[in-house]
Amino acid sequence: MRTKLEAMKPNWHRNLVIVCEKCGKKLAKEPGSPNPSQELKDWLKKQMLGRDLWGASRVVTSSCLDICPEGKVAVAFTSDRRDLEAWAEVVDPVEERDRILHIATERAKPAPN
Repeated sequence: MRTKLEAMKPNWHRNLVIVCEKCGKKLAKEPGSPNPSQELKDWLKKQMLGRDLWGASRVVTSSCLDICPEGKVAVAFTSDRRDLEAWAEVVDPVEERDRILHIATERAKPAPN
């Protein structure tokens, strides 16, 4: 028996940050060392929780985003807000994490009227 899938709008529909996990695997210094993409995701989540933005926003890792930067990590932003476009950034997961946090924080704000 098939069940009908129920459509729903998650709380984070207006701000989703996607960090490419495969990029991080390529940057890991040696096998078994921490994945920089996972570390970036975890840091962003902690920062957003501290700013009371978690829930309206979500940070997730994904498999390949098909951008494949050399020595960096691809980070995509998406939203169902009409005033925000989906786009991707290519970043150093440590040196540029504050910039990614700033972008995510700005995108988490309510849409202008």
